[in-house]
Amino acid sequence: MTITVSQLTEEDISSMYLTISENLGHIYELKEIQYLPYETFFNHFKNILDNNLLKIFAIRVNGLFAGAIEVATKDDRYIIGYWIGLAYRNRGIVTMAVEDVIKHDLAEKKPITANTRYDNLASIRILQKLGFKETHRDSELIHYERVDRP
Repeated sequence: MTITVSQLTEEDISSMYLTISENLGHIYELKEIQYLPYETFFNHFKNILDNNLLKIFAIRVNGLFAGAIEVATKDDRYIIGYWIGLAYRNRGIVTMAVEDVIKHDLAEKKPITANTRYDNLASIRILQKLGFKETHRDSELIHYERVDRP
C-alpha cells in the first residue's frame, strides 16, 4: 500500500467530492460535513485554494483519493482537521498522513489544536497516537493540543 500526501489542487476537487459522496451516510452520522451540490462544493473549495484560506492536503492510497487534511492558521496556533473514506479506515493512514503534514508542511513551531466528537473513537485514538493532549471538553467536542513538535 502506497500512501501519499500532497497539497490539494483544483483537479482534486472532483475526486474529493466523489469520495465524500460515496461516504455520505457515515459523514452525516458524524455531523462533520453537509451535502452540497457539486457546483457549490467545487466553487467553495476553489475559493479556498485561490485565496489560500486553508491549507488542504489530499491523502491518496495507491494513487486514489482517500481523504483530506485541512489546516487553518491562527495567530498563535494551527488548527487541524481530517477525514478519510470508510474503505481506508483503521489502517493507520490518517495517523501517518497527519504526522507527515506536521513534520513537513507546518513550518512554524506553533501549538497545533484539534477537536473531535465524543463518539468519534477513531479520531480520538489518532490524536492520542500523534501526541495530542486533551485540553477541555464542551457539550459536543473534546479539544486537544499538541505543543511539543520535532
